[in-house]
Amino acid sequence: MKLEDEEREWRRSRIRLPPRELMTAFPEAKPIIREKLKEYEEKKEELDRSIKDKLDRIAAMDTDNFSKWFYREWVKVTDIQEVLK
Repeated sequence: MKLEDEEREWRRSRIRLPPRELMTAFPEAKPIIREKLKEYEEKKEELDRSIKDKLDRIAAMDTDNFSKWFYREWVKVTDIQEVLK
């Protein structure tokens, strides 16, 4: 059996507990999870402000529509992908 096949089988066979059961099994994780959520929310708000600022600057540019479209698409590809992560 190939290593990839073994890993695939391991991933398929592992136990997947729902979040509620995980929290019951590991109650000490609750404060850590809260802190991480807070960090992620702050980072998302920062990214949202940055994206809005960039889109405002693009809208105010004195350039052709294609260039504005291209810059907006670039923001989608770079910054919005970071938000989705």
